[in-house]
This record gives sequence, structure tokens and C-alpha cells, in this order.
Amino acid sequence: MATTQLGDNVAQFSSTYAARSTSVNFFPNSGELAGAAPERFYWRVKDPDTGKVVLMLPQTPGPHITELRLFVQATNPDPAPKNNAATTENSRYIKYWYEVEYYMQPFGPILDLKEFPTRMDYFEITAKGGGKNASQQFGPTSATDPRNDRQWQNKFMNLLATYPEANTLIGPKGAKLDGTAVPNRVVVKSPLFAIGKFQRVDNDNPPTNKSDAPARKDDKITDLSAGQLVNIWDPVIFDSSVNAGTAKVSIRWRPGQGTLANENRPRQMIPLGLTPDDTLKVDLTVDLKDLSTPKVVSWQIADPNLSSDAAQWVMTGPGKENKIGTPGKINAGEPAEDSSEKSKFRSIQRAPDGAKISGYNYDRPDEYVTTSRVSSPGYWSLLHTGMQSKTPWRTLSLDKADPAQGPPDWLLLDLFGATYPMAHDQWKIDKKLPDSFSTASYMGSTAGQVNLNSRIYPRNDHFNIPDRHLPLEAVFKYLRSDSEVTSLVDNITAYQTDSQSSTMWASLRKCPGMMGATPPHGPGSPSCGTWPACSPPAPTPLASGGWPRCFRRVRGTSSMMSMRRATACSVRSGSMH
Repeated sequence: MATTQLGDNVAQFSSTYAARSTSVNFFPNSGELAGAAPERFYWRVKDPDTGKVVLMLPQTPGPHITELRLFVQATNPDPAPKNNAATTENSRYIKYWYEVEYYMQPFGPILDLKEFPTRMDYFEITAKGGGKNASQQFGPTSATDPRNDRQWQNKFMNLLATYPEANTLIGPKGAKLDGTAVPNRVVVKSPLFAIGKFQRVDNDNPPTNKSDAPARKDDKITDLSAGQLVNIWDPVIFDSSVNAGTAKVSIRWRPGQGTLANENRPRQMIPLGLTPDDTLKVDLTVDLKDLSTPKVVSWQIADPNLSSDAAQWVMTGPGKENKIGTPGKINAGEPAEDSSEKSKFRSIQRAPDGAKISGYNYDRPDEYVTTSRVSSPGYWSLLHTGMQSKTPWRTLSLDKADPAQGPPDWLLLDLFGATYPMAHDQWKIDKKLPDSFSTASYMGSTAGQVNLNSRIYPRNDHFNIPDRHLPLEAVFKYLRSDSEVTSLVDNITAYQTDSQSSTMWASLRKCPGMMGATPPHGPGSPSCGTWPACSPPAPTPLASGGWPRCFRRVRGTSSMMSMRRATACSVRSGSMH
């Protein structure tokens, strides 16, 4: 998880959010696929069974692209062709453009889509008919293709990108900003392009030393010289009076969502791949005599976490615009906003800028402060586990499990801790080795255990704290009667405030119900009354879920107890602390 301070200004927040949500991309050394973007940012994992290298992008929070619509249409030769080439009443251009549907899942933030352009990694179009056999290809055909446009932010590849206007806001369903409703789906239209014939000089693309350039002419092109603007507008002129007045058009394309500031980083690829086969594909026939009805094709996905798999993008069309696709509406096969599937599709914001606890700033200044709070390993339940198996909406389940089917997923919480910070300013030997201040777990806070000495944070108007009775009751279960345990937990809850916490076991002795006779577990163990010995009883099934009874342990003078059992109780109650 990448973290940073996030302000309350939408423009600044969106820019920072775009950068941080791509910080988990693979970061290669300078010589690895140098100049190839977005390809050099893919994670590459070798399948141990097949030996095949699998490309991966990390799971990212929204916004996501959930529908693409591609339009192809014959038009009159307007604007006039390059050098005012001669035309007749039968002369035609074949123009194309696309629409992008952005979607924000429930619990997501409000963002400005200006920071999330749609870029083009590969685009290939051919047209046969109307007296011509035209073909153009933009982008590399492999990860090692040396051509100049191997970077999708190259100024000629950039001609195919779509940049949402500033203040194009998106947010979760029902979101409002300053009292104004914010949509959770936004459709953005690309510029218009024409099948062209201009080839620019590209010494990185032997043997021809040429590369195709998109034919585009509008006032929003900002990074080309005046001469380049003239050169690229060189459309192929088709003749509607030959070849039955039709042209067969084939398209292969691989768009993706990027970020505005870090222009080489990908957030989402549609699909993920390196070759012309790893693309969305369509074949259609254009009527060169019909100047008003575009041929439209739609690709939709239900679970955008599977965007890397082309098979997950369901194509409809070609057909008429009003019959193809559902722009701005829920997609076919997509769960409802309030479904259990969507409940796991969320992002986590630490706290609003300026949030305080007992007068202290809640957010850490950077990612390495040892006293900062980190996310609970319970958030593993949000991890999508169907990305390789191509299973939509599958995540880790921390719910109860049938003992006959093996141990439940919640046992993972005792095996892993959340990301922990390190004191980077106190390392030894030229800051290459951590010292005693750079501990793997600050006060055991990431050890996957119940913290008896502190309340749950954050605790403010922006975060409603779940009731923590069940996890605490699970710690003391069977050590006293149920009524005594309930009373003890009530007292602990009342004792702990924002200004009152315990850093040692002895501190909790002040809590009513904790005092008593010398504990039977030896020196250094918790003085919590006349408890019976904590040796584990024989495993017995629990009526609530069939889990085995788990033992407790005390970790030296640590402030934690094992949460194996507590996790089971707390997850069922909706609290993963």
C-alpha cells in the first residue's frame, strides 16, 4: 500500500491520488526496457507449472474504465485534404473515434478525471474498398520494438489519447461536493481521426526508418510544430462509386488508463499485453454512401479488476449507436452498487488533512515514521484473488469456513502483518543497514493481534468505530465466567480514552476488574485476577462456526494477545481489528 498526505482540494488530491495509486507498479532499473512505456512498468511473474511469464498490474482503486465504444463512419472530405488535393462528389474520408466510460466504485473518493487520461498503447487500422487498400499502425509490436512510439506518451501516440476536461468530477454513487451531485459514471469522447497516409521520419524503426502518424486536425493539439500539424493531416481519399460503395475495416487496439503527471505509468490496460494479438479486435463494413450513421462497437466489463484479460471484455456490435452499449449506465452482468461484491471493491483513505487525535496530527508526514499507524491485516479481505483464474469479484474471505474444507482464510491474519514503517534517518553504515530503532513492528502493532492497551483509531467524525466488545471478549473467553468477562470488557472500554492508554501490562491493573490475586503464570505475566492456567483445552468445535478452540499466548512484556480466536469473532461482527 502506498500512502501520502492527501489534501482537501479536489485538484491537488486527484493529482496526488493518481501518483500514489500507481506507486505500486513495478519500478525497473534504467536499463530494463528503457524507453518502453507502459511495458516496463508491468510485473512479470513466471508460472512454475508452465514456465510462462505472466504479465501483471497491481490491483488499483477507482476510477476504472468499464466500457469503450468505437465509432467508424464515412464522411465528406472536410476539412480539405492536404495541399487541397482534388476531390469529387464521390470522395470520402473514413473517420473514427471512441468513447470512454469511467466508473467509480462505492466508498471511492471524489476525483477530477483530468488527472486520468485514456492513452493508446497500440492501434492498427486497415481499410479495403472504395478503390483503396490503406493501413496504419501506431505503437510497438513487442516489448523490444525500438520504434520511436514505443512510449505511449510520445507526442504522435499522444494524438490518439483522450484527456478529460478539468473539473470533470467523478465519485461514488450518491456523492456530493459543495451540495452538487457528482456522478459515478462519466463518458468522455475522444478527438476525431481519419485513416491517413503520412509517415514521419523514425530512425529507430529500421529498415524503412518511417512510422505512421494519425491523421487528426483540430485546435486541441498542443505539442506539435506548425509544420507537423500540416503534415499529419493527410487523409486517404476513398471513392464511394467503386467496390459497391463499401470498405471493409479491421481494427486492433489496446487502450489504457494512465495519469497526467506521471505520463508513462499505467493504471489499467485493456487488455494487458505486448503484441498485436493482445488487443481488442473488430471487423466491420462501412457504407461509403451513408454519411450519417456510424458503425458502433462496444466492449464492456463487469469486474474491472480483470481488465487485463481480453476475454472479460464483452463485445457487442457492430450496429447503430442507440442499440449498442450502455454508456453511463450499469453494464451487463455487473452487480448492483449495494451488492456484497461491490462492498469489497473499495479504496482506503487514512484521514482527511488536518485530522487530529488528542491534539496530535493523525496523518504521518511520510511513509517511514515509526510511530505512524498502519492498516490492519484484516484489509486483506479486500484483495482480489481472481485476477489469474479470471474469476470476477473473488476476494479473500475472512468469514467462517467448513472445517472439512480446510483451515479458514482468517488464519492468514496471524501469519502476516501490515506494512510497517522504518526510521530511515537513523540507519547505520551509510544508511544501508537498519539499526535498533528500525523495528519490524512498532510495539507489536502489526503482529496480527488484539491490542489491549489502546482504542481503535482513527476515531473522529469521518470514521465510525465498530464496537470492539467481541474481540476483547474472545481474548478472555473461558478464563472467567461470561458475565465477568462482559463486565471486564465494559470496564476496559470505559477506561480507555484518547488521552488514556496503556503501554505496559501493569497499566491495565488500574482498570476495574483487572485487580486480583497473583496470577498463576509466573513472573511477568498479566496480573488480572485469579485466572486459571492458560494451557490450551482439547480442541472442541464452536457452535457459532465450527472453528477449533485456539489457545492464547502472552508475548513477553508485549501489549498484545493472539487474535486467532478474536479474529474469527471480530470479522463476523464487521470489525477486523
